[in-house]
Amino acid sequence: MLNLKCLPQKIMFFIFLALSLQIKAEPLRVGVNDLLAAHLPVKAVEIKSALIASGLPMDFQTLPPRRSLLSAARGDIAIEAYRTPTAVSRYTALIKLEPAVDKQELWLAARTPRLCDINEEGRLLSTVVGVRGVRLYHQIYPDFKRYEVVNNLKAAAGMLAASRVDFALFPAEYITRLESVPNLDIHICNKEPYISFIFHSYIHEKYRWAVPAIEASYRNVFAVE
Repeated sequence: MLNLKCLPQKIMFFIFLALSLQIKAEPLRVGVNDLLAAHLPVKAVEIKSALIASGLPMDFQTLPPRRSLLSAARGDIAIEAYRTPTAVSRYTALIKLEPAVDKQELWLAARTPRLCDINEEGRLLSTVVGVRGVRLYHQIYPDFKRYEVVNNLKAAAGMLAASRVDFALFPAEYITRLESVPNLDIHICNKEPYISFIFHSYIHEKYRWAVPAIEASYRNVFAVE
């Protein structure tokens, strides 16, 4: 068996350097939650492109949101591509990558134009629909009397159009897609966003060596002038 203590110091240095380079040459596994891929495909592609531009090898994996986050928190994957600071606050092994990759604004949509004008007290007597697995909606549900949960934004839009709920909330990118759907009778309350969230990518601490290259690439893509 090889006895490292008997090796000259320079040889030991090159052995450890080679091992380090081998680790860094392995692709970084990136969790892209399937809701991001399905509902915000343009943003998903933008994040992937920025990670590839870092020059580091990447292995993108589309995963359910909770599995993606927990896998990153354990270090089973290197990067969680798209999360709010609140969602990650309990996972101390995850390092926030700067700058932010997105500011997501959710816009209120109503089944009739009149509902857009009701006040906060009126919304407390109304119903809203959210998307299963998207924890952002849990910050919104208390604003309403009752909420329903569906599997995706398309189902939420259909439920609102059928007047089964009073309100739904959609990101701006998805509203653009809804506007191209013929005869979809829903109304965007477009005075201002209902709520906004900041999203970052996060990397497990054992891959912290990759932070400088990724953040340099992110600054080129996501930095706000």
